[in-house]
Amino acid sequence: MPPGPLHFAHSRGDTEGEDWMTTLYLQETAEQAGLATVGIAMEDIGWDPLSGRFVDLEQRYIRSVFKLYPWEWLAEAEFGEQLLSGIDQGGGATGRCSAPGWWTARPPDSASGRPRTA
Repeated sequence: MPPGPLHFAHSRGDTEGEDWMTTLYLQETAEQAGLATVGIAMEDIGWDPLSGRFVDLEQRYIRSVFKLYPWEWLAEAEFGEQLLSGIDQGGGATGRCSAPGWWTARPPDSASGRPRTA
């Protein structure tokens, strides 16, 4: 894992609080395992154009993040292009993202370029 804290991100749009509680539980589990963690709302993640990296509210580079947030929404977000362009760099410019398998986007349909539906 890259140096620095492991960020745990959720959306403020979760009106029921279920995603926030799940993320908080996983963050606490990571802390009990001895990892340094930071909780952050997806809406508070910023982009530093000079370094080409994502940053948290304290301007720390986000090198590793667990996100409970759909990839489809990330791709359409303000910094979606930066995230998707560096997703395979593993700790490089954009860092590493982790999400539960049941929460990730399905690969796009090769003909349309859009995510497949069930």
